[in-house]
Amino acid sequence: MRKLYFLLAFFISFVLLDATCSAQNGVITTICGTGEEYTYSGDNGPAVLAPIDRTLSIAIDALGNIYFTDGARNVIRKINSSGIITTIAGTGLPGYTGDGGPATAAKLSNPYGLTTDKVGNIYFCDNGNYVVRKISRSGIITTVAGNGISGYSGDGGQATAAQLNPMFITLDLYGNIYTAEYKVIRKIDTSGIIKTVAGNYALGTGYSGDGGSATAAQFYAALGISVDAIGNLYIADAGNSRIRKVSVGGTITTIAGGAISGYSGDGGPATAAGLNSPDNLCLDNLGNIYIADYTDNRIRKVSTSGIISTVAGNGRNGFGLGAAISDSGDFGNPLSAVISGPTAVAIDAGNNIYIGDLSNKIRKVFNSSNSVSDSFNVYLEKLCDGIHVSVLAEPSATKLLTYFGDGISDISLFTDTGAAKKELNLEHSYQNNGTYTVKHVLYCGSMPVDSVKYSYESKLCNTVPVKFYYDANGNSIKDTNEAYFTQPVTIEVDSNGTVINTLSATSGMYYTAYGNTGDIYTFRVLSAPTGFVASYPVSGVITDTIQAQDNSQTKYVAFTCGTPAGFDLSVNSTQSTGRHVASGSIIVGNSNCAPENATVTLQISPKYIFASAFPHPSTIAGNLITWKFSDLSVLSPQYCINYTLILPTTTWLVPGDTANEYCTISPTS
Repeated sequence: MRKLYFLLAFFISFVLLDATCSAQNGVITTICGTGEEYTYSGDNGPAVLAPIDRTLSIAIDALGNIYFTDGARNVIRKINSSGIITTIAGTGLPGYTGDGGPATAAKLSNPYGLTTDKVGNIYFCDNGNYVVRKISRSGIITTVAGNGISGYSGDGGQATAAQLNPMFITLDLYGNIYTAEYKVIRKIDTSGIIKTVAGNYALGTGYSGDGGSATAAQFYAALGISVDAIGNLYIADAGNSRIRKVSVGGTITTIAGGAISGYSGDGGPATAAGLNSPDNLCLDNLGNIYIADYTDNRIRKVSTSGIISTVAGNGRNGFGLGAAISDSGDFGNPLSAVISGPTAVAIDAGNNIYIGDLSNKIRKVFNSSNSVSDSFNVYLEKLCDGIHVSVLAEPSATKLLTYFGDGISDISLFTDTGAAKKELNLEHSYQNNGTYTVKHVLYCGSMPVDSVKYSYESKLCNTVPVKFYYDANGNSIKDTNEAYFTQPVTIEVDSNGTVINTLSATSGMYYTAYGNTGDIYTFRVLSAPTGFVASYPVSGVITDTIQAQDNSQTKYVAFTCGTPAGFDLSVNSTQSTGRHVASGSIIVGNSNCAPENATVTLQISPKYIFASAFPHPSTIAGNLITWKFSDLSVLSPQYCINYTLILPTTTWLVPGDTANEYCTISPTS
């Protein structure tokens, strides 16, 4: 007897989106980090799922790889063009070791600023060790400046013998290194000689010097620095809430901020605007300046004509640990986003902006001049403890980012390249009852091109196995020698007093029951084949109470013979006919409670010759093949006869030929 179980689940299908969608140009989104504090993990997986801690600097190489300092974790990490994160320097433990060997085996201490050169080497300020270090393209780490002692000395000599306190770093087009050291800016030329190019260490902190020589000026926390194509140096003077510029000739001026310490001035001259502790800055390929306006919780832009504007951030500080998606502004207008104390800002060749802030995430603002379009369909099926999502997308789709609404997110890559439609499937389980907001974001390359959001209600569920069997000895227990019932039974399903389903099943079923703790599901036998009755439970009713997720317990329904008798012996035959060979199968069964001795006869076409069969026939007489079965009853499994017929080569069938086979069983009632 073949067991056949019927699987039923409540099924919901949503076609959430089916249209060509314009890209959401100028949107902001999270590309790295989960917002968790004091956590370091996720290497070799999607960057958006990897916890990071205190990003102080971001750099992007010519290939689009993103590098950043995970300062509190004492490592430097990389996000490749596919969005996968790895650690490229540091073990996670503070210290100063590893020069001359792999950077991944070296110890770092509080790495601050970093930058890349045009051939792929990385330079960074190992602030806690008071040195500048280099990671070559092959991954070897060395020290290029600083003797490991905090201080200010060494000008005019080799940089490796100098005392430094390096915080941020940049390179010019010629490969010269510039370091910001709070009170001064120093330059290390390509021969390794160090000198001061801005700031007077002896004067201490303050604000002075504009219009004169940069080496006579005062800074109050010189932090982020950058150099333009002709060699002008730009400095974030955080303590003075100004952006200052050192010309190629060595003259220093203020080019943004200083009017007040605060947020003001958008749409007007940057020199009349207010900034508040600008920590970092960068330049795009046109010469526009982007400022991480730390205390104002915004990213500001100073155009080449000197006009200041805000490009990201609404001024509110609150996108931190545990913040809701809707609170962050992701996938929306960057000006509406919450940015909490931006400490890092960078820009790539496509003028997309990257932001590191105190939310322990890296976010990307897409250049509004870049346009992409795509479309996708999302189908939702409810599972016992969660959902199954199927996505169909256009060929240009690369990945899908999903927020499940319970703090868990997933990024899945489309891999079926070349397909007319790409397909993706994912499942998610919920641990508790509740209503969750689920959001899918579709990407083309690294750009989010569309998103859909819906509400999902999760309830507890039990997969209730209900099995039918023939109770031969009448003890209402499924004994090992008692067969599962092979006839169709109609069941009515009731949930807390309401009929919710009627179904037909053979041998049994697995029913998925949803609800809350204490909800009662009732399964009532409405009908069975003539001649059979449900004997246990006597009423034909079984119940199941939802107690916990997937708390499955098998329920049994017993059937016995009643009156009048039911159906009798039966056969079901199928055959496949070819030019010179034929094969077939015969299913033999008894739907009556009373056992029968059965004879099955197969009459084959005279054109064929019997070749073989399993089980072997009882008799073969010309074109009559006979099988005999003893005590065929409801307790016996159905028999399956498989046979093969052949034709002599001289009588192979040709189109238009007819070959008939006849199958009978006896006796019948």
